[in-house]
Amino acid sequence: MKENKELIFSKEANKNKYLLSLVIGAILFLLLSVVYVFGSRLALRIKYPDLPYKEILETEAYYALLSITQLLYQVPLIFFFIFMFRDDLVNDFKILNKSKLKNLALIVGGSVLCFVLPLIVSSIYEAFGIIDTSNNQETIDTALSSSGWVFMAISVVIGAPFVEEMLFRKSFCDTMKYRFHVNDIITIVLSTLLFSFMHVTDAESLIFIFQYIPLALVIVLSYYFSKTIYVPIIIHFINNLISVIVTFLAIYGVLG
Repeated sequence: MKENKELIFSKEANKNKYLLSLVIGAILFLLLSVVYVFGSRLALRIKYPDLPYKEILETEAYYALLSITQLLYQVPLIFFFIFMFRDDLVNDFKILNKSKLKNLALIVGGSVLCFVLPLIVSSIYEAFGIIDTSNNQETIDTALSSSGWVFMAISVVIGAPFVEEMLFRKSFCDTMKYRFHVNDIITIVLSTLLFSFMHVTDAESLIFIFQYIPLALVIVLSYYFSKTIYVPIIIHFINNLISVIVTFLAIYGVLG
């Protein structure tokens, strides 16, 4: 109990750090995302000056370059969050080790829910005759079948879980809690919605937001129950790893 009070006091004392990391992290996340998309398109426009724009977006080279630039845009974000949260990462690792069994149960249970709940959501979509997926997921799947698949796999499995959890859980949730003293339930709902909307890249894909809400909700709850950022990172890592493996199995015809 004493350690928990000391940890809360420390976070209260550093409340402006969480706000600063949220603001700068969100700006970097958005700017680098734009650079990674339009930078790839501009590079291929220079390489294929006579090719219609729409056809450029369908080339294998586009998805290969997109895979490389996505990983590259995550690198500065990774270093930024490590720098901003170097003390938190040490403290959170101590919490992870202190409650091994509880956190292991959260990781296993959370990973199972992240696998099962989207299947249920997909079944509901299929019941209404909706068999497609979001443009964001289609882009990832296509990139994983391109020559740049290694970069996309690393980005999805390692880069995304760390960057997104540091932004949407560590930065956002701790800012809401310790800087603005927002109710936990409201913060959980906002974090879930923000994370889900971030994965819906256009208006046409808005209908697929319910594919991401279960994952987002399970992960944010795991952060609140575990009190350590490593639990949601690990759950996110396992979820994305399974997704990439399933995609590869489908590409090579192992899955129907």
